[in-house]
Amino acid sequence: MRSDTKTKTVHYKNAVITSTPETLQELLKTALDKGGSIPKAFDREETLGLDDSNRRLINRHTSQNGMFFGQLVLFESGRGQPLIELNINTEFYQINSITTESLKEGAKNTSDEASKREFIDSILYFGVLDNHVMVLPSNALKARDLETHLNWLLTSRTNTLHELSILHLQDKPTEETISKIMRSPVQKIVLGSKIETYGELDKKRAMKWSPKGIGAGILEIISGGNWGNSVRLNDCLDESNLKIHLEISCSRKTNASGQKVLDSIATSLRNSDEDDLTIKLHGGGTIKGKDLKLSGNLSVKTISGLIDESDLYLRMSEWFMSKVRSNELELDFNED
Repeated sequence: MRSDTKTKTVHYKNAVITSTPETLQELLKTALDKGGSIPKAFDREETLGLDDSNRRLINRHTSQNGMFFGQLVLFESGRGQPLIELNINTEFYQINSITTESLKEGAKNTSDEASKREFIDSILYFGVLDNHVMVLPSNALKARDLETHLNWLLTSRTNTLHELSILHLQDKPTEETISKIMRSPVQKIVLGSKIETYGELDKKRAMKWSPKGIGAGILEIISGGNWGNSVRLNDCLDESNLKIHLEISCSRKTNASGQKVLDSIATSLRNSDEDDLTIKLHGGGTIKGKDLKLSGNLSVKTISGLIDESDLYLRMSEWFMSKVRSNELELDFNED
């Protein structure tokens, strides 16, 4: 087995949960541990999209250094994996598809009917201590996907949370960014967001597309809540490169209340995609969306291309405790 080291970026989130005194760590242990409401992986699968082929779930999970760690896995049932055959003697490389069925046919032991193989699309890793959350995203799974899945898992799937409860994974600005805003008030907020769409089948089984995302939400507010309901498209807009550009600014003579509102908006938008947000400060300073997120780089071991989870979880806990020691994060108890 080939061992290597890769650099991964971990992001800090704070779990804010309404209608419960329990922490996210306690809720996850109640739901997923042995003796919990859904200890089996099959019972934790969330189906996505228009059919049942796309699914995600919290797969392997464990406790390490007092923290809860887990994988959020995304896969498509029945998907084939393209395979290219590199042959130096041919005019072109042959491309075939390897499927889970072909893997099953080639397996020595196919007697276990309860076992099935699928290709994994993506894995997101996360760690939880009380309501402190660390997220190692992938190309297809981001923190917002983890947030959406946790809401489904803890409300609709397990009733661990009341159905009216809401779980948010909030970003935390770095201490340097907070100091910048305190020294130089916000002058202008610029939010540029792509207008995306989602598809659904109508009564005639035809695909119709509707706006979604922050860009669509801005247009909805501007139109007084009528725009989204009135727009039904025959085509998806995701490749159209349509963007909305919103600018919120104030003069240097704005009063304290106006400045407080502007600063509050700037902080609230920290959960936007980092490339969509720019904050201009009085005096010429600029804060990008990525500056509103507390992140760090980890050097993680891999074995045959797969992350060594034990090593990853150790690095994540070490990074978190380093932020506690530097007073960027606070715990409700003293570190031993």
